[in-house]
Amino acid sequence: MASPADVPRIAEPIAGNGGHVTRAWLDFFLKLASTQTEQNLAELYAQLAARVAQLEDGQSLSFQLLGQGSIGVQGIPQPGGAVIITLQNDDAAPGNTMFYGTGPTGAKGWFSVSSAIAGTADQIVKTTGPDGVVTLGLADLADSGAGTLLAITRDAKGRVSGTRAATITGTTDQIDVANGTAAAGLPTLSLAPAVLTSLGKADSAVQEVRPGTGVTVDNADPQRPVVSVTSSGGFIPFFIPDGQTFTVPAYQQALFTLPIELGDGSSIVLDGALVEVS
Repeated sequence: MASPADVPRIAEPIAGNGGHVTRAWLDFFLKLASTQTEQNLAELYAQLAARVAQLEDGQSLSFQLLGQGSIGVQGIPQPGGAVIITLQNDDAAPGNTMFYGTGPTGAKGWFSVSSAIAGTADQIVKTTGPDGVVTLGLADLADSGAGTLLAITRDAKGRVSGTRAATITGTTDQIDVANGTAAAGLPTLSLAPAVLTSLGKADSAVQEVRPGTGVTVDNADPQRPVVSVTSSGGFIPFFIPDGQTFTVPAYQQALFTLPIELGDGSSIVLDGALVEVS
């Protein structure tokens, strides 16, 4: 006789994948049949068939399907009915390079990846291809044609990390500079008027003072050489160049031959006394 201990576990299926009764239930039914009359077995079979029919018809179904988060449920459990579970605002064919999530307004659904990426005006250009792939690039910047000279410092990636003014300046009375910042075009460098005046005199100025017979020349100061008489008798030249000094040493006699032509700022020194002749 079968006992409650002979009943298979609740998790044990009655039939296997092929539709045949599993071994545990087969043993139970055989043991049960050995202790039951044919009439009892017929009654048990009728009860089992009625119960199976109830389950198939869904007459005893009593449950709900609830969607949470982004899950939507359409329909209710009922005999012969169907329940559809989908994502909120789902789309069977959303297109290329799409994502499911929330859009700019917070609504749930499918959105293109490009809609979540924006470029900054005049800095980043966003291009979306036919496949939905987004390409980012630097925006072109128009040349204003304006600017000033700057010294710059770059980092390892080539970015400008520092700047300072690099204005071109000149030296007083030597070099004049126009538009040193280059704000109005190219800077222009030129010689100062004083330099140009000096250069204008260069061709007509004395290039060299050389000693003659009985005369020495001290060129330690090329602009003011000193000419001295070295002979015992001594003499005075006919011409003393501009800015030159002719010296008759002490205790020497000088032979004067007039007239003597003196250049601008030239002079004669006699026995240590300075004599200026105009």
